[in-house]
Amino acid sequence: MSIKAINFWIEGDISTTRIISRFLGDMVGTENCHTRQLGSINWRALVNGLNIFCRSCDPRYVWVPDYLKKNGVPYIYYLDDNFWKITGTSELARYYQSADVVASLDAFVQGAEFIITHSPMLADFITRRFPAVKCELLPVPFDVDLIESIEAPAFEPSVGPAVGYAGGYKKEEFELLEDVVAQMGKDRPDVRFEFIGGVSDKLREMNNVQWFPGSSDYATFLELKVSRGWTVGLAPLMESVFNASKTNNKFREYGGCKIPAVYSNTNPFIGSVQHEISGLLVANKPGDWVAAIKKLIDNKFLHEKISHEAFKFVKATYSHEAIIPAWRESFEGLVSSMPYDSATAFRFYYVKQYYVHNFYHAKKSLATAPVVPMLVMIFFRKFKSLLRRLNVRRFFMLFVLIAVFSIYKS
Repeated sequence: MSIKAINFWIEGDISTTRIISRFLGDMVGTENCHTRQLGSINWRALVNGLNIFCRSCDPRYVWVPDYLKKNGVPYIYYLDDNFWKITGTSELARYYQSADVVASLDAFVQGAEFIITHSPMLADFITRRFPAVKCELLPVPFDVDLIESIEAPAFEPSVGPAVGYAGGYKKEEFELLEDVVAQMGKDRPDVRFEFIGGVSDKLREMNNVQWFPGSSDYATFLELKVSRGWTVGLAPLMESVFNASKTNNKFREYGGCKIPAVYSNTNPFIGSVQHEISGLLVANKPGDWVAAIKKLIDNKFLHEKISHEAFKFVKATYSHEAIIPAWRESFEGLVSSMPYDSATAFRFYYVKQYYVHNFYHAKKSLATAPVVPMLVMIFFRKFKSLLRRLNVRRFFMLFVLIAVFSIYKS
């Protein structure tokens, strides 16, 4: 069965979801690709199109994989990070380290027809954790057409070299960059550093650093990156199991934006960056980073070569046009053939409310609960919610005041 529509179920709004959403829109048409928050999940959407869940692991929806399987609705799961191995004490890390979140992640992965990932290391980890789970290693997308529609800036030579970083905050990586920027400030005061999105307090206090907030709109984010006219891009990444399973997002973006960049000599960059051809690979030592930045600034031939080769590789390997056939082939035959049925839709809504809001403690099986009791419970819940929003007590007092005033006037 051909793909007529795609439901892309997400939690939150991060760069990964925006990148994949744009790509899926190019694959089936923007009008047929529906990016939806997991909280809005409903039966009508589930049985009309191909369902892809992206990073979904909210414990309130741990029941979804089993429910879909029992009702004949297949789905694909997209995962680009090894959340089982995330470390640190950040809010994000603590969320994914929660036992309930891990259990929900396990359930979504185990219930999928297959997992889409881009890292061989992550695919190997998943198949070792779940031997029955199938992984599809598909090429990761980058919107080259979007980049080519952005006009490059024409900076005056007097502005001087600019070294940039675009991405989120990472404690260890930023501690490395703090040393690098401080050293460059002494050696090359003519070089300015710019950060889009993540930055540390120490970096923001340095005279040679300027910071720009990121954007939730991916096109605006890339446009800002191109508009700054960076001479060199920075992509530090520390060695860890979690980082080794990541995609080479920084390489795709810097290469796609024609920005020669310095990358940590770690996975995932080792597998895609060719040293002194499409980028510079260096050890995570401040001195090595300082030397590499100076080299890209001062060696004009190397600078132009890397800019050209990196863009050529990204366009040939990651552009939407280049990878759509591989993705489309993996999707064939997975569209749900379940007809929409109002009784089934009500039952799904009922089950969702039970798990998400826990408003009806029934002894009977939720999956076989009759429609009438479901409707009654839903009606009473909606009615109570309406009364709460209207603030009945306030309306009653207003009514009393109006009645008293009317009696007084009469």
